[in-house]
Amino acid sequence: MTKLTAIGTIIALWTAVPGFSQIARENRSQQAAMRVQFEPNEVRIEGGADRAMAGQSLAFRLKEVMAGNIRAFPDERGAAPMRPGGSVAYMRVGGVQETYRSTPKGLLQSFLIDPGAEQDAEELRIVSEVDGSLVGDRGRYIGAVPFRSGVQAAVQYGPARVVDADGKEMPVEVEVEGNRVTLEVNGNWLRKAAQPVHVESPIEVVEQPTAADTLASGPDENMPIWRVQLRVSTTTSSGAGTDDDVRVQLNSINSTWLDYARNDFEAGDVFYYDLSLVGVRRLRDITMLSIQKDGTDKWGLGTAALYINGVAIFTATLNQWINNDGVHYPDHTFSSTVLRSNSLWTAYRTPLNPAYISVADLANAAEASHGNTMLNNVGYEWGSNGSSNLIAMRTDQLRPTFWITFREKGWLGSDINEYGQLYISCSYGITSTQIPVFNPGVYNDATLNIAQRSLFHLNDEMNYKLTAIVAGMNLGGGCPIFTVYSDGSIGIDRPGFHRID
Repeated sequence: MTKLTAIGTIIALWTAVPGFSQIARENRSQQAAMRVQFEPNEVRIEGGADRAMAGQSLAFRLKEVMAGNIRAFPDERGAAPMRPGGSVAYMRVGGVQETYRSTPKGLLQSFLIDPGAEQDAEELRIVSEVDGSLVGDRGRYIGAVPFRSGVQAAVQYGPARVVDADGKEMPVEVEVEGNRVTLEVNGNWLRKAAQPVHVESPIEVVEQPTAADTLASGPDENMPIWRVQLRVSTTTSSGAGTDDDVRVQLNSINSTWLDYARNDFEAGDVFYYDLSLVGVRRLRDITMLSIQKDGTDKWGLGTAALYINGVAIFTATLNQWINNDGVHYPDHTFSSTVLRSNSLWTAYRTPLNPAYISVADLANAAEASHGNTMLNNVGYEWGSNGSSNLIAMRTDQLRPTFWITFREKGWLGSDINEYGQLYISCSYGITSTQIPVFNPGVYNDATLNIAQRSLFHLNDEMNYKLTAIVAGMNLGGGCPIFTVYSDGSIGIDRPGFHRID
């Protein structure tokens, strides 16, 4: 049996972190919120003085890691955890390293894996059992999973992600079913990833009040929407991939061209696309899910899944050809009735309000926005060598400022570097972005026009996103506290909360 290969050392970033007990002493907020015990085969979190966690507990026990025909699992003899470089690590039978390190609000759980010898795995699955007084909301997530005491969320698990050795990453789906939490990584992405990979998820105390559970009849149609994502897969049939342009609509005035800095829609491909929030402020604004394709290079559409604020709300298996050739249908549209009768929609619960926007999410929003803008203008699209990177971020009280660099392959066949600066501000509960600086370099007028449109479109999308997040916090007209982390992520907290980074 092929084994998952062990990794001898932990990522350098982790080895630089001070000792776990030292971090706990320095961070009074965390120390008051939770106590962590590392047993041979269990990580147990117990509530401290924090109101949300007081008297509560939650324990994680790894059951198995599966990729194709290979397995990794805990040692039944209960090997004691190691403490290298300020982290706590478990070496699992089969070669997986399970590691925990302290963060300002809790723990970061990570699994370090090298599945390079296994080329046929359809997916990587990491299964853990949980117990304690806190209960996780059943469902599928690419956002944070709430663990509740009654209706009040006390701990959040996720958002989870997988990162390869080159720094490429992808969201990881988290499924909660009873006392099992399963992390799922797509096999197609895994086979193309630079080895090793690590799958990580934060485990954090919920600092701010959250909405109570919704009724079983479905979610609140007035729920503010700060993120919509579509997971689409291409079948593995011969010729299933396409180079044609694909567009998605959520209502008659909403439209997103799906174009990232990658080779989209290859056979067997699975990817999560951020959709535009134009015309989509509340859940009630979603009146359809329409997937459309231009051109006559047919596309084998496999599955489609819609995520609202990080939680799966609709999924469908199609396995059909999409083409504008007069023989096949050029689109597939789900009506409002079909969407809302889906079992995921009726079981949907109001998710946690995001506590931060990560650097990866900022770059992803820029890449999605830029691709959508380019395809709205003839002759432009992302090249496979494109990228969207956060250059720097700094904050001035309530006004964090961040710069985003775009590099795209234009219709002239040359690389184009674009620089834009966005300000985030908040006044009377309304969060907005502005564009005080734009410096694309010296290019022709057509290129400059595209770049300007792209940055203005990103400005609008960030405005919609942040306004919805603030609305979901129910501040009564007040403003949240924005904090810029050392890694560039933006923390979003209720007034009076002091975050320690």
